[in-house]
Parts: sequence; structure tokens; C-alpha cells
Amino acid sequence: NIPQKAKDTIFVLVPTVIVLAMASILFSHQINEKSTEIKTNWLPSAIHLNHLNTLTSDFRIMELQHILSITDEQMLFYENHRNQKSGEIQNEMAQYEKLITTDVERTLYPQFQGKWNEYLTESRSVLELSKQNRNEEAKTLIRNRSQTLFDEYSNLLLALVRENRS
Repeated sequence: NIPQKAKDTIFVLVPTVIVLAMASILFSHQINEKSTEIKTNWLPSAIHLNHLNTLTSDFRIMELQHILSITDEQMLFYENHRNQKSGEIQNEMAQYEKLITTDVERTLYPQFQGKWNEYLTESRSVLELSKQNRNEEAKTLIRNRSQTLFDEYSNLLLALVRENRS
């Protein structure tokens, strides 16, 4: 009777082990797919978006420093740094655009671009006033519509980061 029990046990164990092995292979494949997606899309997207948020803040700092500048040399220094940041922002935007995959991203990113472009229009006005040493007018402009646009596009960038972290 022991040989029959051994056969019965093997008859149950072998299919169970086969099913478990197949399930392990299937689950490890799914885990690999998800980790590859995180590595190649979600993480790079979050990095580019966070860097974009930092760069746009740095851009704004250069504007504020320009308004506070006293000499033409100082103004030129901050204008050059502002222009450098602008190039870096364009690069980050181009890098991120290649990674857009979700409907939420396809909705939010164009909204960010629109707010950013509006902000750039305001920025040019602020810079012109600052170059003319009309600093009070420049400060008024940068504290009103410019600040609103800054807050709006920053919030859109943060929403995009959240989308890529979930």
C-alpha cells in the first residue's frame, strides 16, 4: 500500500510543482515588464519634470536678480544666465516629450506649455522694464500676472510628476 501512496503523492505533487513553476515564470515576467517600464519611462519622466520645475524656478530667480541689478554688467550677467536657463528648459521639454504615454500627460503637458509660453511673454515685458531701470513697474508686473502664471505652470508640472509616480 505504501507504493500506491507514493504514486498518489507524486501524482499530486508533480502537477502542483509544474503549476507553481509556470506561475512563477508568469509573475516574474510581469514584474520584469513593470520594472522595465519604471526604469525606461516613469523614472526618467519624473526626473525630467522635476528638473524642468527647478529650471523654471531658476529662470524666475534670474528675472528677479535682473530687477535688483544696479549696473549694466550685472544686468547682462543675469540676462545671460536667464538665456542659458531658457536653453536648458527647452532641452528638458524635448526630452520629456519623448516619454509622454498617458492620457493625463497628453492633457496636462500642453496646458503647461501654454502657461509657460504666456509666462515668457510676461518675462519679456519684465525684462524690458528692468533694462530701462523702471524697476517698480517691473516688480509690479512680476508680482501679478507673472506670479500667477508661475504658480499655474509649476502646479501643472507637479501634477505631471504625481502622474509618473503613481
